[in-house]
Amino acid sequence: SPTNRTDFSHPIHADNCNVLGDDICEKLPPAYTWRDYSAIIYLNNDFEGGEFVFSADANAEQIQSIIRPKCGRMIAFTSGSENLHGVRAVKKGSRCAIGIWFTFDPQHEETERTAAYK
Repeated sequence: SPTNRTDFSHPIHADNCNVLGDDICEKLPPAYTWRDYSAIIYLNNDFEGGEFVFSADANAEQIQSIIRPKCGRMIAFTSGSENLHGVRAVKKGSRCAIGIWFTFDPQHEETERTAAYK
């Protein structure tokens, strides 16, 4: 039954490196290594579960913080291994959120934004 789920819909991870162990996070593809900051914005309330979790370890044995979703709430954090995180399974309804990533890497600059500034 979905209401009894205790797993993660998004397992513990970092947004800019591959977590290989509690102290190892490789900045190699397929990781999005250019991500410097991450953010999530919640768009709805009509679901159960789906809590955002920060963990001190890749196995979610040392949960540091649990953030309950709320429409309009934004969570922002640095993208590296210092902020391992995941999302608990949704037990009822659908979780709607926007994921946003920021970078200082000029290789990933948006050409449309650059053109708009000119």
